[in-house]
Amino acid sequence: MKWLKVIGVTLIIIIIHFFLKNSDGFIQNIFYSFRGKVGPAENTVIVAIDPGSINVIGDWPWKRTKIAELVDSVSACGPSVIFVNCFFRPKDFAGMGDEDKEAIRAENKDLARAFIAAQNVVVPYFFEKFEKSLDVQLLVVPPERILLTRFLNMENTSAGSDLYIANAIRSPEQAVLESARSLGYHNIGKEQGIHTTRHILQTIVYANNFYPAISLEIAREHLKLDRGSMALKINEEVALGDHLRLPMNTDGSSMINFYGPSKAFPYISASDLLGRNFNKQRCAGKIVIIGITDPALKRDYDGHITPFDNNMAASEVWANIIENTLTASFINSSSLFFALVLPLIIILLLAIPCTLVCVKMTFKKQTLTLFACFAVLVFTGFIFFLFKIWVPLLVPLLYIAGLFLSFVWKRFKVRGLPLATMPGGTTGINPSETILFSQTGQLMRIGRYQIIKELGSGAMGTVYKANDPVINRTVAIKTIRRDLGIGANKELRERFLREAHAAGTLSHPNIVIIYDYGDTDSVSYIAMEYLEGTSLEEKLANEKKLGVAETIAIVCQVADGLDKAHAQGIVHRDIKPANIMLMNNDTKVKIMDFGVAKISNAAMTQTGKTLGTPYYMSPEQINGEEIDNRSDIFSLGVIAYECLAGVRPFRGENISKLSYAILQETQQNLSSIDSNVSPAVDEVLNKALAKERHNRFAHAAEFSTKLKKVLI
Repeated sequence: MKWLKVIGVTLIIIIIHFFLKNSDGFIQNIFYSFRGKVGPAENTVIVAIDPGSINVIGDWPWKRTKIAELVDSVSACGPSVIFVNCFFRPKDFAGMGDEDKEAIRAENKDLARAFIAAQNVVVPYFFEKFEKSLDVQLLVVPPERILLTRFLNMENTSAGSDLYIANAIRSPEQAVLESARSLGYHNIGKEQGIHTTRHILQTIVYANNFYPAISLEIAREHLKLDRGSMALKINEEVALGDHLRLPMNTDGSSMINFYGPSKAFPYISASDLLGRNFNKQRCAGKIVIIGITDPALKRDYDGHITPFDNNMAASEVWANIIENTLTASFINSSSLFFALVLPLIIILLLAIPCTLVCVKMTFKKQTLTLFACFAVLVFTGFIFFLFKIWVPLLVPLLYIAGLFLSFVWKRFKVRGLPLATMPGGTTGINPSETILFSQTGQLMRIGRYQIIKELGSGAMGTVYKANDPVINRTVAIKTIRRDLGIGANKELRERFLREAHAAGTLSHPNIVIIYDYGDTDSVSYIAMEYLEGTSLEEKLANEKKLGVAETIAIVCQVADGLDKAHAQGIVHRDIKPANIMLMNNDTKVKIMDFGVAKISNAAMTQTGKTLGTPYYMSPEQINGEEIDNRSDIFSLGVIAYECLAGVRPFRGENISKLSYAILQETQQNLSSIDSNVSPAVDEVLNKALAKERHNRFAHAAEFSTKLKKVLI
């Protein structure tokens, strides 16, 4: 039994590892903090369009003649490559006069002149509309100049990969496109929005060709390599010449090794460069990046969150990437052994001793053992990090932390319980307000109810089969554990107890009976009628479609139960097949789980909160509107349709499409699916499923009566 537990825990951890192995950025940030700043190889200099330059030269954007002048000044210093990190959008002449058009043409001509004179300018373009399928429709054909920059040498092109596939391209001004020495795409990484930039996409697929990042083009120009010397080995690496090998993940990304916070690289203000107020040797033979570093220029600044800095200029991020490229200093996160095999070995080494051995230790020894495992794991990962190798540690560390919390929970639960359960002893504690766990953490008692076994878990808690020893009656216990996120939420706990109070006032043969409810220090619970049967959900899963007589019997009984609840001001809000129980011994139907019931009382109403099951939700539920009994009638109409047709009336591939279908689309008439069904049935179902609630039946029994009449 213990070995089965070990195997089960290990498999769960391995599965979680596959999903979270790239999500341990927090650990990486800590490692960067401990490592601190390291000096780059000084191949790169940044010419900064900074606040000082803006004050001297004027507001941004500058005229392209000024950028041309800046390129001329940089070129005079003898750099190996000039990376103009500005995107020169094609100008729109619409609505311009002849003089304005001529001025723009003159600016572009001057910029092209500067680029041609320098003979080493690299400029960016952008890919857009990324897909994960090769079957994409091209929106823009790549210009011939960009097409020439594609990889010429490739291996493993037939191998499966997760490469990013672009569906559109944004090219710079034609004069820039033709005069630049080379071009590369400017898309830095796979992280978007507020996420930390950690990766550079080394290649992107467009029109079945593989294109290099601009950093690769800059490095190639700096090393004076021809295009044929740059090779792409899909799923493995990018090679520059005979000596540089850059490891690459299956999605084409490499993990950036940041050298430090902002200004880890040499900076020269653009105004100093234009004023010749600097040492030209600082740029000689270097890669010079001309880019914006003034955060006030929000649209063009393009700040990035990095492990060192929350707003690093894009030019500085590119400087890190270019240095990583020239010195092959990317962090290797693509190695199969370090990315997958080693973490799995660690998981196995942790799962076996911790699952079998730690549980037998005292709490002090458990704590010391887990702390030692945690420290050794972090230290080992940090050593690998210093050697530019990344080992995913998040899942093993979370396992240790979770195990420790489980030991803490069991310790305090066991310490607090024996006094209340001593044979013949009294402690002043009300037995109905206590719970009991075994030494292994298994729930044994809630209040006076003795737990027999767990029946299942739902959105709000767990359901147990239990015995009431006072009257020797089998009951079902529904709980919310407060050590879980749901149980810790005061609003949900209050809603849980409100459910018990509301459902406890109902007495009807088609509604599950509520016997008792309670609230202990760690568990809220409801004791209810124990039912032996099959849910309608299970029946539909097996049979797909029900007969007319069986459908009528189910719908009529559910409608009777709902009418009783509605008469007392209680709306179920979650009528669905899973909440309808078909009893084993007779044809009786029971409505279960008023777990999202809402008392129709203004003091207890929380408007705008959507609860329930999407397939069976009414339009007003999806819109977050106030709910009344007609919402339950809509849900019952969906169930009736599904029972008769074998399919749901509203379907969608995701929540958005499903919601749209419920709100906007009209269901297919049942008579068009089954020729034996009368159009009169369509009229009844259409009324029950009306988008506007005032067009539906006023009472559930009215709906079931009409449906029975047209079906028989």
